[in-house]
Amino acid sequence: MSAKTVKIPDKLKIHKICVLAWGMVGDTLFRTAFIEPLQKHYPQASISVIVDNRGKGIFTNNPHVDEIYVFQHAKRPKWRYLLTISKLIGWMRKRKFDLVINFYSGGSSPIITKLSGATWRVGFDHTAKLRWANNILAPKASFAGHWIRALGETLRPLGIQESDIQHRPFFYCSEAEQSFAKGFMAGDQKWVAFNLGASDLKKCWPVREHVALAHWLYQEYNLTPLIVTNPGQEFLVEEFKQHYPGNQPAKYLPVMSFGQIAAIVQCCEFLVTGDTGLMHLAFGVQARVLGLFTYTQPEHVMPEGGICVPCFTPDPSLKDEYGQALGTQPTLETVKQAAKLLLSSFSTLAQ
Repeated sequence: MSAKTVKIPDKLKIHKICVLAWGMVGDTLFRTAFIEPLQKHYPQASISVIVDNRGKGIFTNNPHVDEIYVFQHAKRPKWRYLLTISKLIGWMRKRKFDLVINFYSGGSSPIITKLSGATWRVGFDHTAKLRWANNILAPKASFAGHWIRALGETLRPLGIQESDIQHRPFFYCSEAEQSFAKGFMAGDQKWVAFNLGASDLKKCWPVREHVALAHWLYQEYNLTPLIVTNPGQEFLVEEFKQHYPGNQPAKYLPVMSFGQIAAIVQCCEFLVTGDTGLMHLAFGVQARVLGLFTYTQPEHVMPEGGICVPCFTPDPSLKDEYGQALGTQPTLETVKQAAKLLLSSFSTLAQ
């Protein structure tokens, strides 16, 4: 069937939808913004989501998701990767999806979409592989602005408009995770969570600056730091421990599940974090965030309806593909001023 002439399916003919949602944690969380709009647009359809091992747990408690398929996305050794993709395609063909939605531009997504056996396959149109794989095409959007808004352009041919989408991630904690967080943080203390790490270390603010900020927040506002541990980056927490004043209280979290961390962050006054997966997880539960944009631009990810005060110092010598300035490390004073602004937006502590 020609991608240019295929008829857009009637809503009543869509009974099974599959959404591709793998990649880094933040990338996966971006795709959560489209699940509820799809469910509202196709109220009679079930929604399945495909994630890789990095995104396991992100959709677990989502009330609009009926089924989750998790696969190992490691591309080495190649034979194992090909076997994994073969099994994934086999699972999709067995499910007999009516509609597959591909929010990606490359990698293995075109061939997975093409071989899925789905009657309708939706994706962008800017490469030959995408035009081969999809029979409902959306013009590629500009990613110079908000990335969720750009990804949402994929759904326009189906009749889902920008106004139908809330431009932020969505994450749902279970009752058990919420109870765990309340028990873990029992007491009269007020907490501020610190995420020291990121998948790319150039997104990290220096640990000693975190220490200075935590010390200042405790001295000025009696906020006790709660330090998050990222898998494989325990060394950042150890460095924080070495430099944080021993006579001031602090709590250190072990490696936890997405749901446990999200529930804990909800119980804090706010989260201090760089532009990384935990930032988007916090956006998903509408926790307050002090965002340290040490390289990337905040306008790409700022959550609709949430409270985030970004710290961003543009560096005119560094520009992205759209000619927009990338960032550099904000100073401690800049971050303190942003913290004051964030606190004044919800708390009497800053008064």
